[in-house]
Amino acid sequence: MLTRYHRMRMSTPLARSRHWAAPALPAGSSLHPWDAALLAEHAHVLAAGFAEAIDGVLFPNLTTRIGATTLLQDVTACGGFCPGATWLIRADSEPVAAIQGMVLSGGIGLVHNLAVVPAARGRGFAAVLLRQMLLAYRQLGLRRCELDVTEENTPAVRLYRRFGFKNVNSRSLMLHTV
Repeated sequence: MLTRYHRMRMSTPLARSRHWAAPALPAGSSLHPWDAALLAEHAHVLAAGFAEAIDGVLFPNLTTRIGATTLLQDVTACGGFCPGATWLIRADSEPVAAIQGMVLSGGIGLVHNLAVVPAARGRGFAAVLLRQMLLAYRQLGLRRCELDVTEENTPAVRLYRRFGFKNVNSRSLMLHTV
């Protein structure tokens, strides 16, 4: 059976006057800036987060530790990788949420991936990470931040809209599903 998925390109300006509200980190959790020693923890979060999400259907390589690790190795080795916009959250010493950022030409920051493990969803971790990334991009003097999201991923779309992201482009993907 063919299934149609809709991908949106969303964008938000990084104007100095913008205020991005995010909840405080819950007790027992901690925020960690990028460090290459954390790559395995980022990969764990991506694999666990994508395995039970709509984007895992579209990007099955991200649903395995090996696929997520390979992607992160490639991303961190490329010239656009932005360590200052890449963060990890641990809760009770376990990695539960991660975001990776890239800088594109023209003063654009990119949300490359944002994932939260299923057991940690709904606790505000994604909002904390997105805020950290946007503040980092603003400090770098970038003009705007962009991302691609599956329209059917309503919690993610709702989060991005709360931070001022607007749909600037859409496209459909057709996949064979079982």
